[in-house]
Amino acid sequence: MPARYDDVQPEAPTPLPPPCPEPIPIICRVILHVRDSIRTTANSFGLFREYMYRPSYDPDAHISPGDLANHPCGQQEVHKEANAHPPPPWPFANMTIFRLMSWLNGRSNQKSEGEVNRLVDDVIHAPDFKVEDLAGFRTQREHRQLDQAHAHVDSDGTPFSGDGWNETPVEITVPTGVKNAAGNGLPFLVPGLHFRSLKAIITSVFTEPQARNFHFMPFKRFHQNERVFDELYTLDSWLRENEKLQKQPNEPGCKLEKVIAGLMFWSDSTHLANFGTAKVWPLYLYFGNLSKYIHGKPNSNACHHVAYIPSVSPLHYTLVCYITLTLRQIPDNIQDFILSFTKISASQKPALLTHCRRELMHQVWKLLLDDEFLEAYKHGIVIQCADGVTRRVYPRIFTYSADYPEKYVQADKYCFMLLTFFRVLLATVRDRGCCPCPRCQASKKDFDQMGLVRDLRARITKARVYFSDKITRARDFIYELGKPIAGTAVE
Repeated sequence: MPARYDDVQPEAPTPLPPPCPEPIPIICRVILHVRDSIRTTANSFGLFREYMYRPSYDPDAHISPGDLANHPCGQQEVHKEANAHPPPPWPFANMTIFRLMSWLNGRSNQKSEGEVNRLVDDVIHAPDFKVEDLAGFRTQREHRQLDQAHAHVDSDGTPFSGDGWNETPVEITVPTGVKNAAGNGLPFLVPGLHFRSLKAIITSVFTEPQARNFHFMPFKRFHQNERVFDELYTLDSWLRENEKLQKQPNEPGCKLEKVIAGLMFWSDSTHLANFGTAKVWPLYLYFGNLSKYIHGKPNSNACHHVAYIPSVSPLHYTLVCYITLTLRQIPDNIQDFILSFTKISASQKPALLTHCRRELMHQVWKLLLDDEFLEAYKHGIVIQCADGVTRRVYPRIFTYSADYPEKYVQADKYCFMLLTFFRVLLATVRDRGCCPCPRCQASKKDFDQMGLVRDLRARITKARVYFSDKITRARDFIYELGKPIAGTAVE
């Protein structure tokens, strides 16, 4: 048939899509965070504060001018109740020896005419001074008696028995240079680590009288609409951390105020005497909740000792009852331990010893940041603070300041200024590298641009990116494949 006779049927309509099921109503969960923000009035200097959350306690309302100045009338003995010694003649046998030793160890090392007069007036003419008590007296023996009284902190209920010191060896793993699929080096024990629990220190400090000067709620300080950064609790880092903490769900059944314990760690090499080589590497702890005008005063007792590895001599232990961490000391017998390795050459031993010091540093911190501290970091610590209010305290580490080893002073002076012992051991940054900053890759040749806009821009565009898999791979080369620490593969 011709095409004109074909009957073309119209197209059928497009079928309708299957009916959609009834939509399920979605109930939105709304979390309402209420801020009771306040702004104080400006003082006579034009300074005022801005709180995002209303504080429950303002320590500055009760501060006296003597707390801010080194005036003898304003000095107060902090921890007097906590650290009070037993009554005299502790730790000596009688009052005569006590008075004589107090005169010997008091004030100046070189006794002047005034000191001789004080010996006569305060010691010899004292009513409880008896010459017969000095029979067989020897200064060395009495000093040893005093040292033992301070050293045996757990034996006789002395004032140091409640400080919570623990002693434990630190186990590090020394690579053998032998290929081992199991990835296990040889364990080596570094004896004599003395340390205190961080949670116990935080709990104790927040209950002491000095905690009445603690700032529990951070704030912004302004001077005529200009931001002022003068304390740790006025910085944006603390404000951001506090904001995260306040938005964090409360612990089940707990409605206590949530506050931050700002931890500031310090470590510095300390010589024990003007002669010899005896030294320790202390680790101190300050609390950023306390104003710098208070914890910067030497007599404020705001410094808390955390841990230390003593030197070999037992006498040095008694001299450093208040000094805490020797981070770079490795016992001499580790060199004999390394000599037993058949695959370690003489040229590799210095790099291996440096590696062992790094391992010791991290193992010490692994003991300090124990499960108890991590639990407190996540869930807080319920503490009845010095002002009588019970709060849930969350520890947060804000700063770590460390000294650089003096033996590197001959290096480039700018590298010496920016590279620190902390960055080399804790931030895994190469000593005397071309880019000494642990946060960006700004080169040493660009140090003259520090503070310029281009320098600030470079710190953002050249920010470091850390790859944990590279560190894991390097350690696999060392411990599993037996590669040299300073070898090409690890490099």
